[in-house]
Amino acid sequence: MNSSQTDSLLKAELQQGRALLASVAATTDVMLVYLDPGFNFVWVNEAYARTCRMSPGDMVGKNHFALYPHAENEAIFRQVRDSGNPVFYKDKPFEFADQQDRGTTYWDWSLAADKDSDGRVVGLVFSLRETTGFVRARQTVRETENLLATFIESVPAGIAMFDREMRYLAVSRRFLLDHRIIDEDVIGRCHYEVFPDLPERWKAIHRRCLAGETLRCDEDQFVRRNGEINWERWEVRPWFTGAGTIGGIILFSENVTDRKRQENGLKAAMEEAERANNAKSRFLAAASHDLRQPLSALSLYVGTLERKLPASERALASGIGDCVTHLSELLSNLLDLSKLEAGVIKPSVCDFEVDAVLLRIALSYEPEAREKGLGLRYTGSAWVARTDPVLFQRVVTNLVANAVRYTEHGGILIGVRRRSGKHWVEVWDTGIGIPADKTTEIFEEFRQLGNAERNRTKGSGIGLTIAAKTAKLLGLQLQVRSRPGRGSVFALELPLGERVDAHPVEPPPIHQKRRIAIVEDNTEVAAALAYALTELGHQVISAASRYEVVTRLNGTAPEIILADYRLGGEEDGVGVIRAVRSAFGNDVPALIITGDTDPVVVRRMADHGISVLHKPLDLDALQDRIAALIEARAVSSPHRTAEGAG
Repeated sequence: MNSSQTDSLLKAELQQGRALLASVAATTDVMLVYLDPGFNFVWVNEAYARTCRMSPGDMVGKNHFALYPHAENEAIFRQVRDSGNPVFYKDKPFEFADQQDRGTTYWDWSLAADKDSDGRVVGLVFSLRETTGFVRARQTVRETENLLATFIESVPAGIAMFDREMRYLAVSRRFLLDHRIIDEDVIGRCHYEVFPDLPERWKAIHRRCLAGETLRCDEDQFVRRNGEINWERWEVRPWFTGAGTIGGIILFSENVTDRKRQENGLKAAMEEAERANNAKSRFLAAASHDLRQPLSALSLYVGTLERKLPASERALASGIGDCVTHLSELLSNLLDLSKLEAGVIKPSVCDFEVDAVLLRIALSYEPEAREKGLGLRYTGSAWVARTDPVLFQRVVTNLVANAVRYTEHGGILIGVRRRSGKHWVEVWDTGIGIPADKTTEIFEEFRQLGNAERNRTKGSGIGLTIAAKTAKLLGLQLQVRSRPGRGSVFALELPLGERVDAHPVEPPPIHQKRRIAIVEDNTEVAAALAYALTELGHQVISAASRYEVVTRLNGTAPEIILADYRLGGEEDGVGVIRAVRSAFGNDVPALIITGDTDPVVVRRMADHGISVLHKPLDLDALQDRIAALIEARAVSSPHRTAEGAG
C-alpha cells in the first residue's frame, strides 16, 4: 500500500471516529464543551446547550464567563489553562443567573487542558453531569434522619434504633435514663459493647427480629448491674430500607417497675385484707357459736319446764321463753349485721323456685299474724329466681317480719308481680305507714318509727338495715312505697333464672319416740339437749366426739344423729356425721345444730345432704325437724329399720 492509499485510509478512519464521537456527544446526557484558551465556546454538545436553554449554534463563539459570570469558576479555568493540570469536582454548587427558578444546582465536573505536540495548551475540555437530584435526595435523607434522631431523642418513651450490626443509630433520652446510661455517647457503638452482660436470650431475640419477626413482652424481669430487679415492657420490630431489605431493628421499651411494685403492693394489701376478712369471719363465727350456746341450753330448759308445769303456771315459763326468743333474735341480727359490714358474706348464686321460699316464709309467720288477728296471704308464684337463695330468703323474711310487727289491723300480702320491666317480690301491709321523708331513715340501724318506748315486740330495729345491706350485696334493688295510716309496700327485685326440678311438699311429721345420738362438746348445752329429748320420751346417746359416739352406739344405729357444727380440737359436726354414716350407713338422717348463721355453713351442709337448725333451739321446732328427717328416710328406704345398718 503506497503512502497515498495510507493517507486516504487514515482520513477515512479519522472521519469515522469523529462521526462516532459526534454521535456519542449528541446523544449522551453528559455535558461536553470545548473552549479555546480565551474561554470562548468552540464546540458544545446538545446536552450542555439544552441545560443552558440555548442551541449549540447560538453558543459557539461566545465567551463562557460573559454568559455565566462566576469569579471562582473563572479562576479555576485560568489555573487549568496556565498549569495544564486537570481538576475534578463533585457536587459543586452553581446558580444560573438567567434561571433563578432552578435555585442552587449541583454538578460533578472535570476540566482538562488540550495540548499540542509541543505541549502548549490550545484549548480546554469541560465535561459536566448534574447531580442536583441526588444531592437533594441525600439532603432529604439526612434531614429525615436528623428529624428522626431528634424525635427519638426527645420522645418521652424508651426507643433505640439499631443497624444490622446492632450499632446505635438513634436513641431516646428516656431509654438512656431507664437503662442508667449516664454521660455516654452510644451512637455508633454496638449494643453488646454498651451492655456486655446482656443475657443470651436477648441476643436470640435480636436475631429473630433481624430475620423479620416482631416480638413483644408486657412484663419482663431483668436484673441491673447493681443487682436491682426491674420490670420492663418491650417490643422489637425490624425496620426496612428503601430497597425493602431489613436495615436493622427498633426497640421500644418502658420501665414498668413502679407499676409492678404498686401491683405487688396492691396484691399484698388484698391478701392482707383477705386474711383480715378471714379473721373477722372466724371471730364472728366463734362469737355467734359461743353466744348462742347458753341461750340454746336456756331455751331447751324453758321448753321442757313449760311442758311440765300446770296450765296455771305456764305463763311464767312462756314469758321467759319470749325473752329468750327476743334475745336470740337480737343476737342473730347483730351478728348478721356485723358480717355484712365486715364483708365476710359471699353470695352463692343458683337457680331456685321462688314459690318454695316464699311459701316457707308465709307458713312460718302465719301463726304470729293469726295471733294478732291479721290475715297473711301468699298468692303463689311459678317463677324461678337466680340469686343466692339463703340471702334472698333472709331479705324477704325481714320484710315479712317487719310487716307483721307494724301491722295492727288488716293483713299482709306476699306476692310476685311484674313492674317497670322487672319482676318484684312485694310485701304489702295495712300498717301504720311511713312518712315520705322517713323512707330512707327506716333502713338505718336501730331506727323504729312509732316505737319511741322501744317495745321489744317491734323487733331489734336492725331488720330492715340487714335487708337493705343484703339486697345491696346481691346487687338487687329494694324499694318502698307507703302512705301514712294506709300501709306500705316493700319490693325486692327478682332476677329470673331457668326452670328447676320441682320437689314435692312433705306431709307434716309424726312425732314418735326415737333413738337419737347427739354430739355436743359444750356440757351445758349437751345436758340441756339430752334432758329435753329424754323428757319427750326419746332414747338419747350423748357424746362429745366422733369416736365417743360410735363407741357408745355399740353397733346399733341411731335413727338420727344431732351434732354441733363447731366442736373441740380439729373436729366439726360434718366429720362426726361422716363417721356415724361410715359405721351405720350413708342414709342415717343427720341434723347439724349450730349457732353459726354464716350462709357458707348452710351451703356446706346442703352439699353434704345435712339439714341445719340454728341455736337457740325451739323444742317444738326441733321435734318437727327430727320427725321430718326420719320420715323422709323411711320413705326413701322403707326396708331399713332402727335396729341396725341392714
